[in-house]
Amino acid sequence: MNNKRKYYTALVLLAVSYVSMYYVPYLYYYFGNQMVEYFNTDLPTIASFVQVYGTAAFILYIPAGVVADMFGAKRLMILSLAATSVLSLLYGMTTSVTVVRWITIGMAISTILTFWSAWLKSIARAGAPGESAKSFGLVYSMTGIFTVLFGTICTFIVGDDSSNLKWVLYFYAVIFALTAVLVQWIFPSDNDESLQDNGEDNQEKFEVSLIWKVAKMPVVWFIGLAAMSWYMFQSTTAAYNQYLPTVYDLSFKQTSFVSVWRTNGVIIFAGPAAIWLQSRVKQTTKAMNILGVAAAVLIAVLIFLPNEHTLAIPAIILVLAIAFMSLGARSIYFGTIEESKIPMRVVGTATGFISLIAYISDIFIHGIVADMITRDGVTYLPGFRNLFTLQYGLLALAIVMTLLIYREVKKVNKAKV
Repeated sequence: MNNKRKYYTALVLLAVSYVSMYYVPYLYYYFGNQMVEYFNTDLPTIASFVQVYGTAAFILYIPAGVVADMFGAKRLMILSLAATSVLSLLYGMTTSVTVVRWITIGMAISTILTFWSAWLKSIARAGAPGESAKSFGLVYSMTGIFTVLFGTICTFIVGDDSSNLKWVLYFYAVIFALTAVLVQWIFPSDNDESLQDNGEDNQEKFEVSLIWKVAKMPVVWFIGLAAMSWYMFQSTTAAYNQYLPTVYDLSFKQTSFVSVWRTNGVIIFAGPAAIWLQSRVKQTTKAMNILGVAAAVLIAVLIFLPNEHTLAIPAIILVLAIAFMSLGARSIYFGTIEESKIPMRVVGTATGFISLIAYISDIFIHGIVADMITRDGVTYLPGFRNLFTLQYGLLALAIVMTLLIYREVKKVNKAKV
């Protein structure tokens, strides 16, 4: 997009659509107790909604990439927003657990199959050539802002009355519909991809054989494994919710406040910082490695920080600083797709493979970490030594994969000279 106003408006819409799309399927995370009352059931039943969604989503990542390349990112974005708006309305009109499970499967289709890779491809296409990392960083930063904003609005809407949950669903239905209209108006046509295809001829139509071509690209696997390492690392930081109260005597309320910023708030600042760093070193891979080394140093400081209650504030600062490095890397790691010169016509398929690798850890990482740090249902302090070792291992894997990505980039650039 040559028009800067349209460029930044598109990034805002991409951020809003992301936050909205994944708020409704994960409603349990925010209003689990109210949902128990609303549906007149128990917590495991409500949690099963997320399990159904997650299972369906995992199956759909690679097909989502193929669909994005076959039918176009803009077209699919609009379809996804419109379909999820309708599903949200239906969600708000029922109190049947069975109906909600079917709606959840429908949302897996509308938020993963037709949305996820189309969303990533839309970010990659949003700016001028060479601005992919910047676009990803800005969008992820904005997601932090809108997560806090929308979350506050929804908390106010529900209050202490679980019957108000339906209004949250209606609220998001309106957001989806409005965003779909604005995407139609703001986003470039799917036929404009040649503007950002790294000099490739984009007239070739997508063919099924290109799926195998993408699967054989080493750089796709390297990017996927690098993203997986950083995503797993960020997942392990959830254990700081137990570390801070156990070691530094924080209350649960104080820990929850830190958690909000660790998971969502810090990215507001980490994204722009990662963009600035990338602009200075001129390589997304180099920026990611600097962030990885910095995270490793901060973990070492946290490990050697004396276990004294009076040092709670420095411990909180270190936890947030570690999250800052992690979320900074996460906000730009998809920028390596453009640097690797993956043709735009197969970027959707590439993001499908990358996403499958990157997010497979959702199936097991939380259970592994929980087992590490608990014994007989209580926090086991020596287990954190294993946690820190795991975190160092993940950072090492991320750095190695990023170096391999850099090697592939050099090969491509050398071949084009």
